[in-house]
Amino acid sequence: MRKQFATFALLLSLFGSLLGQAEKGSVVEVVIGKAEYKSGDQVLPVTKGLTIKDGDTIVTGLGQMVILRLENGGQLVVYEKSEMTMKSKEGDAAKSILDLDTGFLWVRVPKLKKDSSFSVDMPGASAGIRGTAFSASVTENKESQVCVCEGEVKVTNPKGEEAVLKQGQLLKVGSNAPMGKPGRDLKFLKHPVKSTLTCLNCHQGGYSRDGLY
Repeated sequence: MRKQFATFALLLSLFGSLLGQAEKGSVVEVVIGKAEYKSGDQVLPVTKGLTIKDGDTIVTGLGQMVILRLENGGQLVVYEKSEMTMKSKEGDAAKSILDLDTGFLWVRVPKLKKDSSFSVDMPGASAGIRGTAFSASVTENKESQVCVCEGEVKVTNPKGEEAVLKQGQLLKVGSNAPMGKPGRDLKFLKHPVKSTLTCLNCHQGGYSRDGLY
């Protein structure tokens, strides 16, 4: 009887462990329009409450948007006409990577633990953070752009060049161009000019440097 009970307890423990693994990932909180995601060879609709796991790709069309609660407690907004894949470094969920192929996203990440990391990879640059809020975008000609809402973001390119962006700064990086320097303070929605419009798209989605509004 004890042996049977021990076997049952072991199976229950294994089931609980597998269930916990299945639930890991980022959870969809809001979906606007008929956005889709790719999981393996399948293309499926994005629905509220869906868990987006390592290797899944979110694809949004015109007028579509997806808001997710990240596994690290942060928030991610994937805007229209975007394609982004959830990844992790060496299979470690604490080392998250958002692979943005095209489109526009906004992300806020809480202060990370010492052994954790978070980055957004784009065709021309990679943005690494410890805890901050910023937007990242990739244009049709594969120009990468980062705009910092709060905190700091370190941007690197394939050549190994680096730039540190502070609150209110923007940087554009071409796929084969030198790193360049961060742009001037954007003043957060004050006196918008043509160079700030991409950043404004983020804030018009319902976000400010102080959070939701």
